Amino acid sequence: MKKSNLPLILSIISFILVFDLFYTLTPYPIKITADDVTIFSPSCYAASGDEPHKLVAKLSYWNGYEVIEYWYYWPYDGNQPVDDWEPVILLIKNNTVEAVAVRIHYNWRVSYSFPLEGVKPIVSFSQLYHTPLLTKLEGYERVLIYPTSGPIPEDVNYWWVFGLSLPVYSAITNALFYGLISAAVVFLISRKIA
Repeated sequence: MKKSNLPLILSIISFILVFDLFYTLTPYPIKITADDVTIFSPSCYAASGDEPHKLVAKLSYWNGYEVIEYWYYWPYDGNQPVDDWEPVILLIKNNTVEAVAVRIHYNWRVSYSFPLEGVKPIVSFSQLYHTPLLTKLEGYERVLIYPTSGPIPEDVNYWWVFGLSLPVYSAITNALFYGLISAAVVFLISRKIA
């Protein structure tokens, strides 16, 4: 390998890694068939004593997809006694889950590759601040919580989550924006070193 190609290769690798943090891709389809929001309800894991108090679900349609929003609720966030709602959104087409979106702080993350438990995507909520993670955390217990209908805490703009928008809202825009910045920084640093 030529030494002059190293910065380019490193910047491409950096772009892919950072892009994947916001918009995880998979080379194979993940099939989940279901009749209603109860069957699609993610397998939820939480630390003992920090389980969500309720789960509200909403089914809607957008751009040829079924979209199911699951909103998990705690009456506290960290040490603050405030309402804490954490969303997990499934994008479904032809009874196949195409993507799972979670919001970490105010940034949406869309994943096309996520773990399953049976036919359900897995989500774990970090202790106290309830950050949703698409993984099964060690030592966390499965929470049996069933979705109910009812008002959801906020309207979600699906174009912002799954499409192009401002970097703060759109997972794909975040992936491109931060991936390109990472690639440029790695390219410039590795050029100086090489």
